[in-house]
Amino acid sequence: MRIITGTARGRKLRAPAGLATRPILDRQKQMLFDVLGARVEVDGALDLFAGSGGLGLEALSRGAGRATFVEQDRAALDALRANVAACRFDDRAHVVAGDALRFEFARLRHDVGLVFVDPPFPFVERRRAELTRLLARLVAASQVTAGALVVWRIPSKAENVTIPAGLVEIDRRNAGRSVIVLYEKRRDAEE
Repeated sequence: MRIITGTARGRKLRAPAGLATRPILDRQKQMLFDVLGARVEVDGALDLFAGSGGLGLEALSRGAGRATFVEQDRAALDALRANVAACRFDDRAHVVAGDALRFEFARLRHDVGLVFVDPPFPFVERRRAELTRLLARLVAASQVTAGALVVWRIPSKAENVTIPAGLVEIDRRNAGRSVIVLYEKRRDAEE
């Protein structure tokens, strides 16, 4: 696992041992960021269920101004903090130790134009209702700007959660055992 391109290109990323986190594969990450293109160059990004930070760190490397990472697993947090330091993004990254499902968007230190929602795969089936509520809170949050992109990664065999009306699907890609869906926050979602 590494940063594919940008200012931190080639940096190897640590990942915690075991199966508690499931980092995105480099080829899937490359496909995702090829689809995102210049839309990754936002003032702020949010990486929920950040794990070792592969998605948010790639966004920072490719031009996102700042990023907030939310993770609760201790081993993943250790790897995430080491990866932020290794990429030299200490001044642009904010790590929040906590449950992404209960994250208070008002705690964000910056507006967000790009959100990664990549929950652990077993989590998607067990906690579908909570994930639905998280997405609804994300749509309602004024800190997540109108037109923001939401990257949703779930197992390909999982039944999707209910997507709130404020998100519009703009792209869907099969990526091995997962599906990556891009949603855009409608401009009238907060009204």
